[in-house]
Amino acid sequence: MTFPLPRKLIESFCDGVQRIYVIEELEPFIEEQLRIWNVKNPYGVSEITGKNSLPNMFELTPDVLRRTLLHGDGTTSFEKEISIPPRPPVLCPGCPHSGVYFVLHKLKLTATGDIGCYTLGALPPFNALDTTFCMGAGIANAFGIEKVKRHVLGKKLVAVIGDSTFLHSGIAPLIDIVFNKGITTVILMDNSTTGMTGHQQHPGMGKTIRNADTYAINYEELLHAIGIRHVSVFDPYDLEETEAAIKQALALEEPAVVISRRPCVMLESERAKPHHPYEVIDELCEECDLCLKIGCPAIDGSTPIPRISAERCIGCDLCAKLCHFEAIKPIAERLN
Repeated sequence: MTFPLPRKLIESFCDGVQRIYVIEELEPFIEEQLRIWNVKNPYGVSEITGKNSLPNMFELTPDVLRRTLLHGDGTTSFEKEISIPPRPPVLCPGCPHSGVYFVLHKLKLTATGDIGCYTLGALPPFNALDTTFCMGAGIANAFGIEKVKRHVLGKKLVAVIGDSTFLHSGIAPLIDIVFNKGITTVILMDNSTTGMTGHQQHPGMGKTIRNADTYAINYEELLHAIGIRHVSVFDPYDLEETEAAIKQALALEEPAVVISRRPCVMLESERAKPHHPYEVIDELCEECDLCLKIGCPAIDGSTPIPRISAERCIGCDLCAKLCHFEAIKPIAERLN
């Protein structure tokens, strides 16, 4: 914990050293605490090395620390010593957002994103989000772009926002769209939790932060109350239904909200459900790699015939729906 710092523990630790190094990125928060406490070493001298040597900008890479703490001694470059493969963040296997982003990419829409797990839709293979700024900006940016580029984009613009983010700061810009006679389409990603930061409860879940029962916001009623006449709900695991709902909303000359509704796969209630993993049937696979476009980390595409991890697959069947050759089937079918 950075505050309050465990003073007795720190003083006890510093009592047995000759020099104290405080290594922290950016501002000297911990270092200032130690200096205020006048922490000393066994010799009664406060030998603290911190921001007097270390930079308060950028990252503290191994080479930066080597040059600072060893005063440039040694020739080892930790950055070149080993090669670390890239590991970009990905959506979870079976994430309900995957189907939405596959459709957005397929329809070649301009999508203004927001803060949350669904921000990962900006990365390959989806490449589905064009902007991400701050909470609520997905809707606000879309309306701003509509006002400036409506004649260019036509009905090819959508805003994407999560349920917790919408309740936090997405309602106000949506009211602004209605008030100013906009036509922006909003996709509300309702996964029944605050997924990005650890599944905290929010006003749409019916539980307080202490897990006590409380009133759950009804999104459909709320949206109608602020003037959204077209509100529809779809299951993101159904790709045809997802595409149809988005197209229908985009065809309207008025603001519309389509709700992608399916719980986060990492919720305890979802993880407790029995899962039926899928596999690729070698003799049926045509090696087209279309299944990889759903961006599921349970699918290994490093071999000509993709492999699905039975341990990670939750059986959402999105990849199977993409396969034109019916080469992806539940493992249970083969075992039976």
